[in-house]
Amino acid sequence: MMASGSIQFTEEQEENVVHIIRDSMASYSLVNNETEFVGAFDATYSISGNSESLMSSHDAIISMIQNDFNRSTTVGYIKTGNSSASSATESPVSNNLALPNPFADSALINQTISQKISKAIESVEGLDVPLINIKCDFDANIEDWNCMN
Repeated sequence: MMASGSIQFTEEQEENVVHIIRDSMASYSLVNNETEFVGAFDATYSISGNSESLMSSHDAIISMIQNDFNRSTTVGYIKTGNSSASSATESPVSNNLALPNPFADSALINQTISQKISKAIESVEGLDVPLINIKCDFDANIEDWNCMN
């Protein structure tokens, strides 16, 4: 599945355009006529524009990607990576045999998307090149998420 979108401001300069393209992959299996998630998945966002357009569109870029990612069918399968950290806060006297939830909630997902994209955009501030490309790779483990230019 491929989705694309662009954010364009109505200023007269064509240079103030940001393009965002999402490329994603997921695999599923049917077991006893029920869908069961099996394989790895990832969503890669390519963000391009010049430094000025990326900086001025910072909030809109983050909002668009968060909204798109949160509508994904795989958003509920994002793992926090280290599930043992949450069990350390439990009382040692507790007889609770429940396993910690290994999946990230939407607040953590949105916060991580914002942090990764912000860091990448801030790293290109002031660069005087006609086109900057930022690639964000968001896969099944939130600890592996990365945005780079």
